Amino acid sequence: MDPYTPEEKYLHFICAGRNQVFGFHVDPHTFEAKFLPEDANLKVPHALVANTEMGSKCYVGDILDGVLEVKRGFSEISLEKVQSEFNHHYLSTMDSVRLDQVEYLVSGDALGNISILMSNSRISNKVVAAFNIGDSISVIKAIPGNKQNLVLKMIVIGTSSGGLYLLSSLNNLSGIKEEDLKRCQNNMQTVAYADSVPTLDWKYISEHIDNRRSGLHSMLLDARLINNYLEWTEDTDRPIYKKAHLNTTPSVKTNDICGFLEL
Repeated sequence: MDPYTPEEKYLHFICAGRNQVFGFHVDPHTFEAKFLPEDANLKVPHALVANTEMGSKCYVGDILDGVLEVKRGFSEISLEKVQSEFNHHYLSTMDSVRLDQVEYLVSGDALGNISILMSNSRISNKVVAAFNIGDSISVIKAIPGNKQNLVLKMIVIGTSSGGLYLLSSLNNLSGIKEEDLKRCQNNMQTVAYADSVPTLDWKYISEHIDNRRSGLHSMLLDARLINNYLEWTEDTDRPIYKKAHLNTTPSVKTNDICGFLEL
């Protein structure tokens, strides 16, 4: 059963600026757009980094709060955090893809974590996979128009160091004939001996050596602050510079920057 009224079905969203989410109605007959009142629009808590839709649901990504679902009504909209035991730290990108009757939302963060949410007519926002590929995720893009095959290509993942990875799903084997499996046996053996991408455990930011989920550093650092620090000279005398107790020579060392960022 469709949970939305006819009016709610024509509610659309625009993500703009640093953290703005605007809602507007589109008349299905005249195609005229009418925005919701200003006080009905939303702001994500910190910074908006991504947005996508999964079926009839809309999602936005906040850099610190992770994946948020846009809850919609005829006259108001709200944001609700997608609850999961695997929470992103510094979410960077996400996208959704549909395979048969199932929708998947794939999201990634700066620590290399990948999370896959599944949603269908019976289940909503269930985590079906969570892993780490060991490199910061910069882009995730869905592969539309998959043909029925043994392996269904879902998502292309790009990392900050230039790596490209293909995320696929095994199809239902009930319709696969024995001849098809024999025909691809040689390829399967080749893949088995090839170098594959190691998947790691979900990574957390923690002050503890055992990497437990506690003591999270959830602070945003403006890049302009870093630029100002890099432009300092011997003659610069700023209070924040004295507080950091860093090297006052014109050359900036990596360990100096790290010491400053940890304050």
